[in-house]
Amino acid sequence: MIVNYIPFNVQQIKEIANAFYLRNQADYAIAVYEQGKVLMEGTYTFNIELATMYERNGNFREMVETYLDHLEEVPEARDDVQNRLQTAMAPLTCFLFSARIFSVTRHGIFNQTWLFKTPFLSSGFSLAGPCSD
Repeated sequence: MIVNYIPFNVQQIKEIANAFYLRNQADYAIAVYEQGKVLMEGTYTFNIELATMYERNGNFREMVETYLDHLEEVPEARDDVQNRLQTAMAPLTCFLFSARIFSVTRHGIFNQTWLFKTPFLSSGFSLAGPCSD
């Protein structure tokens, strides 16, 4: 498998992973980054790239875990990680349920749309998104 033969070069690892991603092969891109992480141990972690791939692949649990791993290694990245999480998770912080209510009165039929906000995610981070008050 190609991920066993990646070069000892951060930029080339990123280019190989990106080439897989652009060909709709996110699993291979993730495998390249994971192998790169092992190969470049101590010099570069690929945590941000991995978290981004997990997000694009819909694996939010791994995305969050990888961002937390990054914070353990680089605590000063807290604001960056919080912004990335907020952006990634904003669509999931609440669901908007739309219900059409029709009421019949003497004056006719009235059509009203109601939106219900339901919290979906709670975290130690502030993930206030477009649904927050």
